[in-house]
Amino acid sequence: MHSSTALGIFASLYRRCDKEDWIDATEHDTWQDFLKTVCPTIEIISLPDDLSADDQNNEVVRDTNQLDTKSYHELKKIPSYEKFITFANQHYIGGLPTSIVAVESLFRTWSASCDSQVAFAKQTGLYNSDYADHMRYLFEAYNIQIPYKTLPPDHLSNLLIFLSLLVENASLSDVCTFIDEHLDWLPAYLERINERADKAIWLISLTQVLIKYLTCIKETTS
Repeated sequence: MHSSTALGIFASLYRRCDKEDWIDATEHDTWQDFLKTVCPTIEIISLPDDLSADDQNNEVVRDTNQLDTKSYHELKKIPSYEKFITFANQHYIGGLPTSIVAVESLFRTWSASCDSQVAFAKQTGLYNSDYADHMRYLFEAYNIQIPYKTLPPDHLSNLLIFLSLLVENASLSDVCTFIDEHLDWLPAYLERINERADKAIWLISLTQVLIKYLTCIKETTS
């Protein structure tokens, strides 16, 4: 699976996608290819099909520091769409105590401009920051329509789709620069998930993998 395809699958899982998009992203063969792409150094030992469920749960995995085995196994347990959308309705909508909306602006200072006269310019946790404006500029400069128009331009799903286009079409330095400038807030987002949705082990594991995968992309393109 190409990196751009893997990034597109990541993008599908951080928003309230419809059932068709969910099935496309998590269909068995597609998901297995996705795991092989984003967790390339995890070696799974093949087991006979007639093993009991308990034996299969004890499947042997060799950890080579790309991903801890617990996270890998959590990612193999794909939620049903019904469970996913129930989770999304609780956590992917802004303004709720349990919100873990993946929008870059929420983790940035609203404006770094010294000329800003807005009273809350130096605050964090607000939408429509300088980073959102920069993403609007980039989409326009590259003549790209914002992929998910109902989401902010700096929503993680839009950022990952933009990155996938850079991987396919832009210079290696542009790819690394974009990751450094627009995706370095993900560790803070991971902390937010742990604070507000600590039982969402699957999403926590997915985000851990995404952070490591972005590092791999940078190392590969360097």
